[in-house]
Amino acid sequence: MKTATTDYIALETADESTPIEVYKFWTADDTWHLTDGDAPFVYDGDTYLPAAISRGPVTQNEDPASNTCTITMSRLTEPAVQYVASLPMHTMRVMITRLHRTQDPLEGEVKFAGFVGTPTVKGAEVQAACVSIAKWMDQPIPNYRLQPLCNASLFDDECGLTAADYQTDGTIVAANETGTVLTADEFALEDDGYFELGHVLINGHRRMITQHIGTSVTLRYPIPVPDAGDAFSAWPGCNGAISTCLAKFNNKDNHRGYPDMPLDNPTLWI
Repeated sequence: MKTATTDYIALETADESTPIEVYKFWTADDTWHLTDGDAPFVYDGDTYLPAAISRGPVTQNEDPASNTCTITMSRLTEPAVQYVASLPMHTMRVMITRLHRTQDPLEGEVKFAGFVGTPTVKGAEVQAACVSIAKWMDQPIPNYRLQPLCNASLFDDECGLTAADYQTDGTIVAANETGTVLTADEFALEDDGYFELGHVLINGHRRMITQHIGTSVTLRYPIPVPDAGDAFSAWPGCNGAISTCLAKFNNKDNHRGYPDMPLDNPTLWI
């Protein structure tokens, strides 16, 4: 809420006030809803389940990037178990909202919103130091990585190649019912694998190609099923290896990686 109503203020200041807090955790793949209350609670259409969860003070300063909050929960509670064996594949966000169960209609006061930082497992508990969204956005991003693979993207300024020179235009012959496998005679004009990691454009929809065999390509995500006869444009992909840069594109001079760097630690060589 932007401004607390008099009803909410009255509940906050009451001698017998018993507020609860709800915790929403989410990644690109999953969402978890927990509450420090003693019973399931429905808020904003989502059901928050009771859990052994609590938080420390929320530090707030003039610089939003310095705002932090520590959340403690049982290590057997989702999403804490995501961190016990290894870190999750995707960044996890969290929002903590304070409510009063007796209020109707409900008003929620967001106490903290940010990202779950590196957690610490302490016995039966997991403590997660959470940082604000501003802090996450304030982190420097390196321009280059010291890696054998190319740091450039295919057809960008550093790559130097022009996408139009590698464009293949054609007509769709058939598509499977999910819109993930497309068939066209023009795909067979190039060797198998040529279009892998590239993309196709059909009716304004662009999708990455994960497999190319003969006249068929497989897309990473479904596309609204095209009709036979629809026009398409396709471009090849690049895996960043210098061997691909040379053999597929004859563009070795513009490779922006470090292909000769050792893949293990030279100090451990005997």
